[in-house]
Amino acid sequence: MKIHKKVILLLLFVAHASFAQWVQISTIGTNELRGVYFFDEYTGIVVGQGGIWRSTNSGINWNNVSNFSVMNALSILGGNLVLAAGNNGIIMKSTDAGVTWIFAETSVNVNLLAIDWGNATVCYCVGASGTLLKSTNSGNNWYAQNSIQSEDLKGVYMPDPLNGYIAGGTSKELFGATFNGGTNWTYPLNQTGNYVNGMYCFPSFMKIILVGPNGRIRRSTNFGSTWSITTNITSTTLNSVYFANDNTGYIVGDNGTILKSINGGVNWVIENSSTTNSLKGIHFINTTIGWVVGSNGTVLRTGIPVAVTGNETELIRDYSLAQNYPNPFNPSTKIKFEIPVNVETTRRVVSLSIFDILGREVRTLVNENLKHGIYEADFNAADLPSGVYFYKLNAGEFTETKKMILLK
Repeated sequence: MKIHKKVILLLLFVAHASFAQWVQISTIGTNELRGVYFFDEYTGIVVGQGGIWRSTNSGINWNNVSNFSVMNALSILGGNLVLAAGNNGIIMKSTDAGVTWIFAETSVNVNLLAIDWGNATVCYCVGASGTLLKSTNSGNNWYAQNSIQSEDLKGVYMPDPLNGYIAGGTSKELFGATFNGGTNWTYPLNQTGNYVNGMYCFPSFMKIILVGPNGRIRRSTNFGSTWSITTNITSTTLNSVYFANDNTGYIVGDNGTILKSINGGVNWVIENSSTTNSLKGIHFINTTIGWVVGSNGTVLRTGIPVAVTGNETELIRDYSLAQNYPNPFNPSTKIKFEIPVNVETTRRVVSLSIFDILGREVRTLVNENLKHGIYEADFNAADLPSGVYFYKLNAGEFTETKKMILLK
């Protein structure tokens, strides 16, 4: 009895592909983009000058779903509820993951710079000149609260309706806390000089990271009572900070600056962003896949499989079927194919079949759902006669056939 070698299908992230560090996958005009959020690997939202955009193919293409005003910040609750804050007192709300939007009632005319859900009912928003707004009906209507500050507030974090933080400043570093739903605020950090552009609060509520000008990074592990300061990594202005988990986080800033930490913000290293544009917003769906947006319509992504050719890397944007190697072969050969990153669904049914010269199917190597990436299948023809054979790749509407020669 003949024993045939099992066909092995490998996603070659090591031998034949790698994850790019940061790649510019698209531009949205020349707009300054200020915030980004992705629900999963494919569907995401960007806000900035010119409104709100939505992508369903990992950020390669974007649809302008609202071109009203300048939008500055996003907040998402669950899989569908989205709030966006913008200039001139504009707050918009979506209940279908950003497909459609409605205007909320704010009764203010200042630039709103950050927004957050406390829960499905209570929401908070902050902005210029110490503006602090609260909603108790899921973001439909907003009323003012007293932040007791007159400087711009640029960050808000409310893990529940009663407890939360705000941060900002234009001539001083501000970090405030409330424990009664925003009725009263205390400021454990209220220091003249510098200012705060971005804030990230860890789910524990104890640990906070603040970023600002001159590469300034503040870190607290005791609810903001005391702070350690880092200023020796970069001298550029830092704009936003995000952590994918308790350890892995990123900071973005001017001149294409991206910093990474793998120990909860204790230490930071500079990453190559391949751009000099100012970077404003950042979001990760896990520790490896994330997006950054900024000036001149910049959209960067990391965690994308890329094809490697010599010293160059490029995004897998199209289906491709390579010539088998070796060819002619006896009795085994390898067939490589690529599934692009812009596949509309998470997985797609892919088949790779072998046919003889008469068009009869003699082997099915692959017939399963595959994600984007570079794949390689082994074909062992030990039981087949010498001759010309064809291999055919089918994936959605894509079909390609190539010829190979078995020579025994």
